Amino acid sequence: MSYLKLCEKALRSAEKLGAKEAEALIDVRRAIGVEIERAEIKTCSDVTDSGLGVRTITNKKIGFAFTNILTEKEIGKTVKRAVEASKASPKDKNWKQLPKKRKYPTVRDTYDKKITKFTSDEAVVLCQTMINTAYDVDKRVLPAFGGAQVTIFKSICLNSQGVKAEDKGTSLVCSLGTMARSKTAVSPECFELKASRKYEPDPKWVAKEAARLAI
Repeated sequence: MSYLKLCEKALRSAEKLGAKEAEALIDVRRAIGVEIERAEIKTCSDVTDSGLGVRTITNKKIGFAFTNILTEKEIGKTVKRAVEASKASPKDKNWKQLPKKRKYPTVRDTYDKKITKFTSDEAVVLCQTMINTAYDVDKRVLPAFGGAQVTIFKSICLNSQGVKAEDKGTSLVCSLGTMARSKTAVSPECFELKASRKYEPDPKWVAKEAARLAI
């Protein structure tokens, strides 16, 4: 069942259980990254997290429940917990209603399809470039920590007032923390990063700036 269908099912279930208003939000995120530790590439990860949050309102009383198991059965249980929580909650005298359907503005340049094809091998190359560039600036520089990571996310939100919104986005971050050592002294930790919603990595710039700060 698609994420949209799961949200629609959550709203129908909430209505059947007596909720006057309901909202369902699914958020899915995938993070691919590599970490640097003491001038070496230490860890590589590829993690996907997803979850559904349900908010229900009964007689100005609000309840919420969450699950990271996106099955029809589990969503039914989650909706039930949200409705039960709303019935047991105190009234919110300031509550008006959930947002109504309207035209929302579109924010441009927050999604880059190229990032969705990013691999851990590419992250390794970016990290190795930062390490090598930092050493090229000055041999006293130690690339102490940092890494490269992309995040790909998608969100879907539906409510009983007719709102049906979807959003997707991407981000790419390269970062490096450095220290500079001499025979008699060690500098404080210095740090630089570059973050972008589009595929615009610049590992050499990050490393040069982090190294410059350290020396």
